[in-house]
Amino acid sequence: MPQISPLSWLVLPFFFFFFFFFFWYFFLVKFFFIYPFDEFSKLDVGDKVFLVLLDFWRW
Repeated sequence: MPQISPLSWLVLPFFFFFFFFFFWYFFLVKFFFIYPFDEFSKLDVGDKVFLVLLDFWRW
């Protein structure tokens, strides 16, 4: 069974923080709560994902 190096133990928390923070914030919180729902709900899924990615790039 392979051993996990000490450097990996330092990198793993940052990876999990990055994944959970950016996933939850940009793809769930912004997707459902931050955008104006009446205008945002008229778009299809591809346009919604594009707007979320565009906001991520701008941030």
